[in-house]
Amino acid sequence: MIRSVSFTNFQGLTTSRPLPLSKFTVLIGLNGSGKTTALRALWFVLSHGRDVRQCVRRRSVPPNPRWLIEVRGAGYMAAVYVYDAYLADATLFTKCGKFREPMPVMVDDESVYSIVRKWGESSGRMWPGLEDLVKEGAVLPPVLTPEVVVAFNRGINAKPWLLSRGVLQAIAAKQMLSEHLDAGVVLWDDLGSSMHPALVQHVMRWLNGLHGVQVIASTHSIDVLYELAMGDYDFTVLRLSRDGEKVTAEQLISDDIDRYFEGG
Repeated sequence: MIRSVSFTNFQGLTTSRPLPLSKFTVLIGLNGSGKTTALRALWFVLSHGRDVRQCVRRRSVPPNPRWLIEVRGAGYMAAVYVYDAYLADATLFTKCGKFREPMPVMVDDESVYSIVRKWGESSGRMWPGLEDLVKEGAVLPPVLTPEVVVAFNRGINAKPWLLSRGVLQAIAAKQMLSEHLDAGVVLWDDLGSSMHPALVQHVMRWLNGLHGVQVIASTHSIDVLYELAMGDYDFTVLRLSRDGEKVTAEQLISDDIDRYFEGG
């Protein structure tokens, strides 16, 4: 599990000190405070970052002061090139594969678009992520419109836009986690957006129950904070604020969250 994270000039995001993370971390703050950028930075590091030095250590390069070593990585693979510093002659020394951390799952508008696009290509079959929500009783009126209920009965046919953004995000999350069983981190941008409180509760309890999965999410929903405060979660709430290019984070305690509820 990731215990803390800090950023230096990632798309203008620089943190003044490391941000503490826990099993379920929620980022709150005004628009432009850095919530989405922080999630994108984590996505970049977890999905593309790789410890290339580990690759070199596993297949030791014979020592030679004339040699320079360069490692290039792409996807699941990394290649180690050895250069002769005098002859500028490069030799492919080794390839390393599958030594990165498990792929994270990112739930955002882009993943929703991907699910909707696949849905349109599914020949009218109910998408598995949606089928899970229906079976679990998580998607119920007033989350669904009468038109969508009819579409369910027909097996959903090219009308996913009738669902709210929040329901589509839940479908995307269910779908992606069913396809990436080894995912260690779920990054969720704007958790709870356009979600009925009952669906917020269902999704958060489902995420919290995933074994070995850490959740880091941004939100504008008071229902998300309410579920954290009232439920059984190992959670951290960070309120981000931006001053120029620097982002500061204030960790909220239970009393702070209670004040949100009291203030409406």
